[in-house]
Amino acid sequence: MHSRYRCVLAWSAIGLSGCGVIPGTSFAPPPHSTLSSIQVIDIATAKSKAAARQAECNSAADTAANAPQVLDLPTIAAGVVGVSAGIFGAPVTVAEGAAVGATSLYATRSYYQFPARETAYSAGAAALGCIRGAAETLTGLDGELPNWKVVYTNWALSNTTEAALAIRRLEPLAISAPGRLDGAISDIEGLVRAKIGSPAAPDISGYLAKYEANMTSTKAAHDQNKTATDPATPRMSGGVAAATAFEAQAIALLKNTTVTDALTDLDQTLDGCRLKAR
Repeated sequence: MHSRYRCVLAWSAIGLSGCGVIPGTSFAPPPHSTLSSIQVIDIATAKSKAAARQAECNSAADTAANAPQVLDLPTIAAGVVGVSAGIFGAPVTVAEGAAVGATSLYATRSYYQFPARETAYSAGAAALGCIRGAAETLTGLDGELPNWKVVYTNWALSNTTEAALAIRRLEPLAISAPGRLDGAISDIEGLVRAKIGSPAAPDISGYLAKYEANMTSTKAAHDQNKTATDPATPRMSGGVAAATAFEAQAIALLKNTTVTDALTDLDQTLDGCRLKAR
């Protein structure tokens, strides 16, 4: 009798440890590597962190996609053993144990909801790829940040020209850009975990409303970026045409429209990235 129970328990243990069929396999959210845990201090580190976390989510999605096969093969084997046991006159404990093992494996398969996990990880990877692209458009900002700070402090705050006003509007966005990229990476990870932990999609209504609201304001801001570097715009307060050194530096910064437009769009872009994780 004891051997019978031992056989059944052994098959049950095999079934319930199905996620260990491949050594090191885990169906939990992917752990952070050293690279995906780095402290974001500039655009370059934000881009590296997003890329690393994207790769980890893609790997987790692949694992979740292949996991059913990992569990189905021993389930099939257990079924074959159970059916064959009676045919070949094996002890009843063999058939009973095989049935318990197959049931445990199937329960494990159902518990982990692999299709939902694969979808969540894939969506997270797409969202992180979006953030990586947003960081890419701001790559040139790292080398220019000291200039933004100097021009903002020493010239823009004491002038009211279009260029000065543009520097006042954009410099805080430039300074905060790495932190906002990092925050979006954390938000997306939270959305992925929420999606895995609940059969319902996480609430993204706040991001969606903010995204739609920003759509109406970014065009006007782009027009302001363009006006600030227009040769017809007075260079200094009072309409004086001569440019100071700081002013010339400001105009040079504002003429990099790839960066200025990316800064103008960043909040909307990041909310769009978050929406990809839903």
